[in-house]
Amino acid sequence: KTYTAPDGTTYQPSMFITLTCDSYGTVTGDGTPSDPSTYDYQRAARDALHFAALFDRLIQNLRRFLGYDLQYFAAIEPQRRLAPHVHIAIRGTVSRTELRHVLAATYHQVWWPPASIVRHDDANLPVWHEATGRYLDPATGEFLPTWDEALDAIGPDAEPLHVARFGPKFDAQGVLAGSRDSARCIGYLVKYLTKQIGACHQVTTDAQHAHADRLAEALRHEPCSP
Repeated sequence: KTYTAPDGTTYQPSMFITLTCDSYGTVTGDGTPSDPSTYDYQRAARDALHFAALFDRLIQNLRRFLGYDLQYFAAIEPQRRLAPHVHIAIRGTVSRTELRHVLAATYHQVWWPPASIVRHDDANLPVWHEATGRYLDPATGEFLPTWDEALDAIGPDAEPLHVARFGPKFDAQGVLAGSRDSARCIGYLVKYLTKQIGACHQVTTDAQHAHADRLAEALRHEPCSP
């Protein structure tokens, strides 16, 4: 879109948008939960695991909504609570109201086998059968289902293992080419071209170590897809 100011000057701005995950519980200044016992670690870990797919779905939805091949550059950064958020520079503009509607309609369903029951723990690990390229149940000798067989067993009345969504809060700013704001936004994005996500926040306290460990533990028995 091109906008015309009262003095007749025309502008064709771009946008800088920041999106983040939902809340999983209140956190302190160092990013650790105020109450780890009520913090939703499973949802936090799964949202992080599937964040890239959720972002891809957002871009698809924005392109369908706007009616043209939206051009963008984006970088993902972890917040101090270790939840991912994404900074996006897009060509052109979309109103905040329209962006809010598209975000509300954007989600990613994970149709994976259920993982609520642990059938094989460290003391009862499956056995690899080299001749068939499949795993055996060590107790019964039966072949375990393959990934495709486990997916086929998901019934029509089943629920998705997880549904990832963006949080309700977002930031969207118009940016003009050549302005101080555009230089700041570009610098903010390109620093992640050479910066590893794991190096963004250093774990320095016992509470931060415990927080990271609990996030990893939440995925300990997650289905292992191809």
